[in-house]
Amino acid sequence: MRDDPTTKKIKEVFNFLKRHQNYNRLIQHGYVKQTLNACDSPRERMRLLLERAVNTQSKPRLDKVAEFWKAIHESKDYLDSYSGFCTFVSRDSHTDMVLALASQEGWGHKTAALFVRNIWIACCEKELKSLVWNDLVLTNERLYLPVDAVIQNIFSQIDGSRKWSFHSINQALEHYSNEYMLIWDDLWFWGFITQRSEPGSKLRKFEWNEAKYWSIFTAPRDIRSIKKIKVLAEQFVNLIKVV
Repeated sequence: MRDDPTTKKIKEVFNFLKRHQNYNRLIQHGYVKQTLNACDSPRERMRLLLERAVNTQSKPRLDKVAEFWKAIHESKDYLDSYSGFCTFVSRDSHTDMVLALASQEGWGHKTAALFVRNIWIACCEKELKSLVWNDLVLTNERLYLPVDAVIQNIFSQIDGSRKWSFHSINQALEHYSNEYMLIWDDLWFWGFITQRSEPGSKLRKFEWNEAKYWSIFTAPRDIRSIKKIKVLAEQFVNLIKVV
């Protein structure tokens, strides 16, 4: 049975991400490593990972998320272990950590998925694993793609007839393993550096955006890497281009 055009294009995008996963993997590793090394204890490291995730919101609900921070502060042992944090967010055997965290005051699905992705990266790296909760086990967790406007725009480019959201995009990707979802996470990087806002319009133009690339703190700065990434970014734009 042949794939429909949308499914075929999604597979082609994944193959692109898989072939070039080494670029964003270095950036992600650098970001998580920088965050974890900024603090002295697992408790403070996890709090900073939480803060950096929730602060990626375009319109943060600070009054609501303040209740989350207050509750964490009043019960300090909740951040001392993974099991304690699961208790805090009411994560049980029937609920993914992403869904449990997303239901907390001031949080949402994208930011919750981003936090879980970051601790997953830490768990997969020998030099980082010792810096997080020592009882952290993620074998039963599901990784979700942290869908924001950048990723929604890409899927709208792939299939403009559908209304894409966090749930519909992750439903389209639900058959991918967690290891492959880490590869899908690279989609944000390639989308971010290839989108440009149009003045006076909500639409975004897809093209190499060097200014956005330079805004990524852990991105390679040498000329050779930038030239290669620019070539690949242009290939990515052509790949998702509406024919």
